[in-house]
Amino acid sequence: KEYTRDIKIYPDEVVPDWEREKGHTLKPRDIPELLEKDLDYIVIGCGVLGILKIGAKVKKLFEHHGLGWSALKTSKAVAEYNKRVKAGERVGGLFHLTC
Repeated sequence: KEYTRDIKIYPDEVVPDWEREKGHTLKPRDIPELLEKDLDYIVIGCGVLGILKIGAKVKKLFEHHGLGWSALKTSKAVAEYNKRVKAGERVGGLFHLTC
């Protein structure tokens, strides 16, 4: 399936047309269900140009819960996500598909 708008992917769920808060900074309220998913790792696709930034509160949230993560341009993030899934990890993907 092909997606053209931002998307969240969890092992048990795909959330198409992900609506983030306005702007290009990922905030905790953009990902309220994230910690309920029992993930090993989060891969964040920051857009074609890498414009999406990871807010300080999100970084602290990940650190507090011992959740590993990476933030890459979306094309590289998709490859990283697929690699980790194939390795058997419980991975979440947050993909900004534009800019």
